[in-house]
Amino acid sequence: MYVNTTRMNELQGFTRSVVLGNLPSYVTDAFATIPSAMTDVSPFIKISDDSIVFLHIFFSGLLIFYRTLLPFTLVALFLYPIAMYLFIKEKSTKRILLATLGSVILCQIFLTVLVVYKEDYGRLFASIQPLLFVFIIGTLQELFIHKRRA
Repeated sequence: MYVNTTRMNELQGFTRSVVLGNLPSYVTDAFATIPSAMTDVSPFIKISDDSIVFLHIFFSGLLIFYRTLLPFTLVALFLYPIAMYLFIKEKSTKRILLATLGSVILCQIFLTVLVVYKEDYGRLFASIQPLLFVFIIGTLQELFIHKRRA
């Protein structure tokens, strides 16, 4: 493949024809992988066994904590429509930021599952996971403050 680069030039057309020919099943399968993609830990995270015992225990504990928190990020998929509803109902700086943040996060998730190979999900979602937690906590605060005022 690397010796004969003309084969690589043909790959784009082949890929496009396969994806467009199977677009409904491709999109359905891509969206079905969203829960597993959001809770996936990058396979590149490795903790060395030859490190200092304290550091090994510390980073192993952090990895366990990280894996435990990841399923909580799925709540963002259900909170996004609520955040948009709150934004439309009453505009405030916080709600504008939450609606924008939620939109950016969902676009990142959708584009990643549609375009990227499955093994890269954990690595690419690592950059938005802190934003997911900010979005979740902020939306829950707005939801409960909104209910308390009503």
